[in-house]
Amino acid sequence: MSVSRYSCSVECSRCMKRFKTSKSMWSHMLKSHQLSRIPLEFLDENNQPITFAKPALIGSSSQLDAYSIWLSTIVERVNEALHPALPGRWTQIEDPCVPEAFVLHFIARIAEETTDLISPVRKALDEQGDLKLRETAVFRNFHEIEDKNMSFEKLSMREKIARMKASSKLGYAERVQVPTSRSSLVISEGEGHGTREVEILHWPELYTVSKQYKFQLRFFIKKCDIQ
Repeated sequence: MSVSRYSCSVECSRCMKRFKTSKSMWSHMLKSHQLSRIPLEFLDENNQPITFAKPALIGSSSQLDAYSIWLSTIVERVNEALHPALPGRWTQIEDPCVPEAFVLHFIARIAEETTDLISPVRKALDEQGDLKLRETAVFRNFHEIEDKNMSFEKLSMREKIARMKASSKLGYAERVQVPTSRSSLVISEGEGHGTREVEILHWPELYTVSKQYKFQLRFFIKKCDIQ
């Protein structure tokens, strides 16, 4: 069975240029026309308006339980990316088949207005309550150890050398508690398409019955070798 490629775009009302995403459209409007964000209307390949399902919170308790289980697997996969065996880089977690209700609930959560400084995405991930989204972890080689809340990244080169000399004089029992690396989670917008926090794709001509979505979470893992 062949599946035709489906695409949509949004048109600038000033210069008639077309863009694939609302973010690229808003960036263009601000840079080229000094306009702020306004509601946008996406068009299909035949220039017809596209109707999207509106974000909505899940009302059923059983469905909310299923959503929490799915969300906990996403959080667990994010936490695993802190392991020192994995490189520090922009990385992504992808689920190609997510129920529509889950996606609309997640969008509704990140769209909620809040005065908190915490990332809306991070707050949405914490909703499941079973696992805590970890922002940092310290390791001795490949074994995680207790975080002493020391700002290793801020040490000068001279301080790092002094610490290495001091650790070489420690006994084995003390040395095994000296961290060799620190991993930190950075959820931020970044630059360009490949560094956006969340991307949710709707394939209406692929999942015509089940109404599944593609969900992709992007984040940056910063790795710092201490010794």
